[in-house]
Amino acid sequence: MAKPYSIFEKLLWNPNTFGEPKALQRLRLEAVCKRFQELVHNAGCLEWDFNQSEDESAFLRYMLQQRKCASLLTKVALVVEHPVNLAAILQSIILQAQDSLGEIHLFMGGAGAASIIDFEYMLLMFQACKELATLEVLYWTRELQVSQRLLCNDWLPKPFARLRTLTLQGFAVSPLRFDAFIERFPSLTSLELNCLMGATYTLRSSSLRKMFWWGNEAAGIDTENPSRISIPRSLEKVVALLDSRSILIREKAVRVLLALASNAGSRVAVAQAPGCLQRLGVLLQAPSGDLQKIVPGLLWELAADDTAGRFIVHTPDIVPRLAELLVGAPLAAVSWGLCRVWRLSPRREWS
Repeated sequence: MAKPYSIFEKLLWNPNTFGEPKALQRLRLEAVCKRFQELVHNAGCLEWDFNQSEDESAFLRYMLQQRKCASLLTKVALVVEHPVNLAAILQSIILQAQDSLGEIHLFMGGAGAASIIDFEYMLLMFQACKELATLEVLYWTRELQVSQRLLCNDWLPKPFARLRTLTLQGFAVSPLRFDAFIERFPSLTSLELNCLMGATYTLRSSSLRKMFWWGNEAAGIDTENPSRISIPRSLEKVVALLDSRSILIREKAVRVLLALASNAGSRVAVAQAPGCLQRLGVLLQAPSGDLQKIVPGLLWELAADDTAGRFIVHTPDIVPRLAELLVGAPLAAVSWGLCRVWRLSPRREWS
């Protein structure tokens, strides 16, 4: 029989889901009874979404009221889609959970990318977490080529001794500082960073087994599965962002997947990512004109691989919806996508 804590953790912890009111779900569970409140607190995880101006003050009040329980936190996931004072939010967590926190997931996108934060100071705060093993930060501006926030090691007074998995999507390091940067993470096994345009990086010695460069997807390493060099560890999260409540973030997620699919070695992995094609099928009906242009373009790119194309053909509703779009607005991307999928269809019974 499953333990109550594990059941509540399943309800409270899924950092790769978006579009759900996570904070509200947590508060509703706590409001049921004192026993539920105790189980929520003892689950050791916290997810919170910031979608409107009052969410920041609500969170800070919550952390103040629950400060005795915050010391039990082992993992935190924050979704920031509205401008907030992120430093204050992180301080309210880290000051109370620095001895227990082992996993941090932070997404900043849409309007949330304008949040008040000094990124160097943010990493300094994370260094206070003695057990931190996983740190994932996605900083999504509207542009596909994410603004290069350059990081260096000069302001890190000590290494991240226990950190094993580091994702910094939207951040880059100068090739001249890369070796010194890596030295600050002696236990690191997995790293994702943005590649400066035109830059060449050399990894001399490191414990890294997986290295993925956003912007230069074929230049990474994967010692355990070389065939997945061009596939990021954060692919599932990017796919999940197709569910975001922000249309700008959904569009950005499609464009990021399109950039991945331009690499032949990534197409099957993108098509096979859980829920990816189903979500794209839903987005084909989105009211956004941009989505109706770029989603067929992504499907066209994926269908360049026969295996990925067959996954598309066997996903319910995608082909009929492409056909409907073609009738409504004969866009080039829709036509191309439909033609590529058509040639792979075992039953050409739609027209």
